[in-house]
Amino acid sequence: MEKYTFAKLIQKYKIIIPTIQRDYAQGRNTGQAIEIRENIIDNIYNALIKEGSTSVDFDYIYGRVENNEEFIPIDGQQRLTTLFLLHLYLGKCIDKNIMDNELNSFIAKLSNFSYETRISSKEFCQKITSLESSIEILGNNDDSPEEFIKNQPWFYPEWIKDPTIASMLRTLNTIHVKFKVISDKSKIFRQLITTDDKIYFHFKNLGSTLTDEIYLKMNARHLPLTSFEIYKAKLEQYIGKIEIPFEIEEPKQKCSNWKFFCIAKKISWKFDNDWLLGFWNHESEKTQVSSIMMSVIANIFRSYALIKMDEENEKKKDNSDNCPIAEYFKDIANGDKSFVSFDNFQKILEITKHDLLKNLFSFMENLYLEKYNENVFPNWFPTREKDKYDFLKPRNDKERAILASLVFYGKITNENNFKDWLRVICNIIENTDVDNNFSRAIKLIYELSKNKENILEFLANNGNIKTNYAKKQLEEERDKAKKIMERRDDHGKMDEAWYRRIKEAEEYAFFHGSIRFLYLNDKDSKNWDNYVKKLNNAKQFFDNEGIKKEYREILTKVFIICCSEWKQIYNQYIFSSTADNWRNFLISDNWIKPIHTILSANNLYELEPINQSIEDEKKWVLSLPLDWICDHMPNSRLYYYQSTLALYNYHDAGRMAFVYLPERKILFNNIKVKIIKDHEEYPDSYGWDITFEVQNRKYIWSWDNKIFQCNIEKNELLEECKKEEIKNYLNSYK
Repeated sequence: MEKYTFAKLIQKYKIIIPTIQRDYAQGRNTGQAIEIRENIIDNIYNALIKEGSTSVDFDYIYGRVENNEEFIPIDGQQRLTTLFLLHLYLGKCIDKNIMDNELNSFIAKLSNFSYETRISSKEFCQKITSLESSIEILGNNDDSPEEFIKNQPWFYPEWIKDPTIASMLRTLNTIHVKFKVISDKSKIFRQLITTDDKIYFHFKNLGSTLTDEIYLKMNARHLPLTSFEIYKAKLEQYIGKIEIPFEIEEPKQKCSNWKFFCIAKKISWKFDNDWLLGFWNHESEKTQVSSIMMSVIANIFRSYALIKMDEENEKKKDNSDNCPIAEYFKDIANGDKSFVSFDNFQKILEITKHDLLKNLFSFMENLYLEKYNENVFPNWFPTREKDKYDFLKPRNDKERAILASLVFYGKITNENNFKDWLRVICNIIENTDVDNNFSRAIKLIYELSKNKENILEFLANNGNIKTNYAKKQLEEERDKAKKIMERRDDHGKMDEAWYRRIKEAEEYAFFHGSIRFLYLNDKDSKNWDNYVKKLNNAKQFFDNEGIKKEYREILTKVFIICCSEWKQIYNQYIFSSTADNWRNFLISDNWIKPIHTILSANNLYELEPINQSIEDEKKWVLSLPLDWICDHMPNSRLYYYQSTLALYNYHDAGRMAFVYLPERKILFNNIKVKIIKDHEEYPDSYGWDITFEVQNRKYIWSWDNKIFQCNIEKNELLEECKKEEIKNYLNSYK
């Protein structure tokens, strides 16, 4: 590879952009193109104008040279076109009176640059580089370069439809905006074409071995920069301009020049090596690594935005929850924005005062060193199962909160402290409605992170927490921390026995970190005396799916018995034995007394009603075939259908049901009555309406307490009967 400048290349060869190349894209009017274009022009301007500025290396440009006079680029078309326009602009802005032979000779060489993609593009390049085009005052005119050129007599109006021409005009506008303030452009122009240490690239002639077929295959691989690549480049530029008050971890793999790298170069190396490998090892879809890294970074910035912008609002006494910048990062994380502007990122970086960068880089390092392995998470909190949390590809705000908690913790120096932190945070996230309260959840986690290294001691000592969120679960975490820390040895070490007991309960079955039902008594007071007994009973009754099958009927029955208030069973899923349903019963304030009674019992079969009396409606419920209902109608609830109490699925009212009609009891176990059922396994009392046969006549006793004679074969009601006569007849055969 040989070091070249654009001036050197165009004076040596004609530069021909071939037909098979795409249009000039850096001048497009899209967010991504504008960002790239302005960034390039800014860097060039700084390199030429500002003393001590970094030179601009345009990397590798390669292709083939034909007949020793034409260079056809395969990689570098976009950069070469931008450089061509820069030289054109500066050259055409120079006053003729100060133009010398050297400058004139070079400007003439600009006609060596041509596009073959369209005839119009080729002709435009010919016109704009010819001396007769009369655009010597391009940079001194009140009009923009685009308007000035479009008003020239040689410019055809239809050319504006050519995307390459339109892009060239926009780039000239961008150059003009940046360079128009420079009064003596000849000095800059001369420096640009005579020095090789300001703006340069590395040139490679691939020669005759580069056939058209190979050219096409190679060129097809050149994709636009990803959002992550743009972000990374802008971040490195930003870091190069500020002081970072922390060190970057030295790489584990060999990097001989590491100690000579500046901070920005170290971060660039880490992104391209260690940190990339961390994501690569975790992600099965290797082609998605770049987009996943961008999504993770955007989610992290979103969390910090919610925290820091809220702090800014507090200073301004603004109570608004609206945070547009956080929504911007959310759109990027979800892939709803195809381009990333660095402005919002920089705004948050400046507000966070290095805290975000330090924790972000620590997170990347921890991921690379595999410190987020399954051993540090609670056993009930697997991170890689399909239906569980994945903090690198979060599907909801609960998973984004887990990601934030890892980032807020920062560098892991003590794994046990980190495990304690994760245990508490996972308990809070799992047992609160994060998806509808993400902002408050994030603020709480961030506030707790100030005591991340001693989280149990902080909670046990009633450390002050300002964020108004997760009060119940936070109170439980304080209770458990106090129990763990109440018996410490001379060195302040916690009670390992109680730590193990609490952790065992948190990780059992579907309890998932919320176990206050094991130490709250029937008066909602804290009492740890029955903890072990209640835990043993809970382990006997429940498994991962909910109630164990052998305890389903009896536990449902005693739960109904122990509920002292009708509202505790009315409109509740009392027949559902699932984990989610019983988790609600166990931790909700509504069922503290019955849950305590059940878990403290020596024998479930000996439990008596708490209020020593059972109303008729509850007696009816208890008389139903409970096990059959648990099997066939688990989603049914007690409702009043019009004025009639019934047990049915509200969302499927036309099907399965049991109706509270005490008068219908005379139908059952009556020697004169034959119950007619759709299916033999259905209980006799099942159904909105009950069809029965007496003395070879068929009747329907309806849910609204009427009796009709019916013709089952024709599916029709014949006439309403006198209910009292039928009841009297049936009562005589009880």
